[in-house]
Amino acid sequence: MAVRGAWTMMLDEVSAPDVWSDAIPLAGWQRSRLDARYGACETASLIVQPGMRLAVTRYRARRDLLELSDRRAHPGALTLSYTLAGCSTYHGEGGRLLFREGEWLASRACQPVGHRRFQAGESVVQVRLAVDDTVWQRYAGAVSEPALAGATVALGRAAMTPRAREHARAVAQQCLLDTPDVLALHGRALDMLTAALHEVGGREPGARPSAVCQAELGRSLIHSLQARIAQRLDLDALCRELGLGRTRLRLLCAQQWGQSPRELLHGLRMRHARECLANGVGVAATAQRVGYAHAANFSTAYRRYHGHPPVRRAH
Repeated sequence: MAVRGAWTMMLDEVSAPDVWSDAIPLAGWQRSRLDARYGACETASLIVQPGMRLAVTRYRARRDLLELSDRRAHPGALTLSYTLAGCSTYHGEGGRLLFREGEWLASRACQPVGHRRFQAGESVVQVRLAVDDTVWQRYAGAVSEPALAGATVALGRAAMTPRAREHARAVAQQCLLDTPDVLALHGRALDMLTAALHEVGGREPGARPSAVCQAELGRSLIHSLQARIAQRLDLDALCRELGLGRTRLRLLCAQQWGQSPRELLHGLRMRHARECLANGVGVAATAQRVGYAHAANFSTAYRRYHGHPPVRRAH
């Protein structure tokens, strides 16, 4: 333990969890808690799609804490932070960020080594959406690294709109569940990213004018597919709803997810099925909820996707 002024640094106990870890399960939260002697401090993170992850931090420290944050393995990532309660700061190489209750902040850190500071007795609740370069550049174009190298950059800050607050609160509430509704969280994450692109998309060096449009199309597609989870996929009807031709629809899916529309829907169905089973829904009922008339066909598809047969969790 080392002391820097009024701040206590405990690098072993107070180290920010790596929200980019590939070990995070797709259908559940990975949780990290500090030792109870430092207060009630927890961070949970969840993959909503490859390269896009949600994290929820709830801290009430008993003493002033200095938390190590090292993201050098994933430089340049965009982070959208929504502070529902309290105040904290981030001190990184080349910049300082202030997170205040009721505000959202979009930031990038090309060499993200720094520290988060939490005041003793301050209750902090923060929701973050982390988007890696692959996803961000898909929407907003190439990033000029020399312009950002070594810096922590705030790209946008504003008071949370009622809709943004609703999304952040819903994510924080889902964090309390062992088996979250990943489909709903995926939709909210896309909504949050779309709103951020409206605010900061044009400020990135090399940003494409179509960035917001692409994000909105992706969000609309996910919402449309979610509404069709229990139905046979009619590509023509889906195209009419989205205002796209079949070729444009396939290109959109390939660019954003590397899949066809049917493959994307199949993945949504299989993840939703896992959530249903985890919540105690029977195999036959789950099959119907995800569009299978016969439980045997559903079981075969589920085994191929997840690597094990569907089993209802007893409650």
